Amino acid sequence: MEVTVSTNEINNYSVSELNYLRESIENMNKFNQVGILRIMYKFKDVTLNENKYGIHINLSELRKEVLDEMSMFIKYVNTQESNLNSIEQQKDDYRNTFFNKDITLSKDITLSKDITLSKDITLSKDITLSKDIKDITKK
Repeated sequence: MEVTVSTNEINNYSVSELNYLRESIENMNKFNQVGILRIMYKFKDVTLNENKYGIHINLSELRKEVLDEMSMFIKYVNTQESNLNSIEQQKDDYRNTFFNKDITLSKDITLSKDITLSKDITLSKDITLSKDIKDITKK
């Protein structure tokens, strides 16, 4: 059983929830961190401390509405990254399945009505002919 300790009367977030928010924001890329700052700028009572090392915010002093909106943004970013990763994995799977494997054709191939190739042809990523083609006959 987990004991929830509220940080103060302003919000009902536990210390572990605030730590999760902090770690999530710190691990985000700069673009998404700017998104978090935009959320905070919407609220006039948020105090931001800036120095040459960055912007510092005391999360325990933020209202519940601010923390809720930040939490929703973090969930959105995580969902978006998960979806992008699965799409990239699908792309890699398709690339490996259809474009990286060598394909060997061993039967005669007719390129047009007039030209027939009678040697084995290996098609790879760069499309190369595997043997000298000397038997090109015109029909």
